[in-house]
Amino acid sequence: MLLLATFLLASAPKSEACQVCVPFPGESLADRILAAEHLVLARENPDQPFTLQAIRTIRQGDPVPPPLELFLDSSTRRQLSLDEDLSILCEWSPGTGKWRRLALNSRSLAPVVEAILQNREAWEVDPAARVDYFAGYLAHEASVLSDLARIEVYRAPYDQLIRYADRIPREVLLERLANPRLMEWHGLDILFLARTGIPEDQELIREKVENDARWPVASQRTAWAIALIEIDGMAGIERISQLYLNGPDRSPEDIAAIREAFRIHAEHGRPELRDPIANAIRPLEVGMR
Repeated sequence: MLLLATFLLASAPKSEACQVCVPFPGESLADRILAAEHLVLARENPDQPFTLQAIRTIRQGDPVPPPLELFLDSSTRRQLSLDEDLSILCEWSPGTGKWRRLALNSRSLAPVVEAILQNREAWEVDPAARVDYFAGYLAHEASVLSDLARIEVYRAPYDQLIRYADRIPREVLLERLANPRLMEWHGLDILFLARTGIPEDQELIREKVENDARWPVASQRTAWAIALIEIDGMAGIERISQLYLNGPDRSPEDIAAIREAFRIHAEHGRPELRDPIANAIRPLEVGMR
């Protein structure tokens, strides 16, 4: 256990999040809203077509920002013209020094924006409550909300995020994993797939780990390794060790990916796996000396 603690302290990132399973978008819409000094809702300026003007201030801070000057594209302009209740959520912050469009403020997004602003202080005290709130939108039909939820949940500690594995239907997980255009978003889908308990899904995970080990470059190597340990426990740890730690020389990137999978399970997985993980990382410790 001392070896395990030493290894984890040396290799763990500053955040406890599972976001190291990336590639995965790191900044969520909620982050941008909370970081904004000024937030406004905007629609087309009737005096200047294809430009936006503020119609309502949601948040106002310091310093006073410059006038809102943003281009309105034809597609969004058409949407606004068809629905008077729609608007564009825009933000300004000292860091950027300019206005930026955040999202189309629809009937589904508006209450979420309000909740984000209302819960700012509470979520700073209780980050888990923030994750729990957004987990309710994981399967939302509006992509702006489901994408927001995926980012918020995916960067939570592993033992929290897997509690929401049943929030996304299995067929949706498989459909997303089959879409290469969503590759940077696959990490959460992989971790959730490991929790379905369906033998076909477990076999898919085993095959993916085996196939990825044959290639020098593979996306989501950490997430697939985490999933294998989730379904196979000690047998998964042993197989990963055979593939990456006890076989041919591996690249630093490969070792880092496997190290991260071990770290996440050691810190946030089942306690009975900590000793097997400590034994598995011993070759890494020797190689690091």
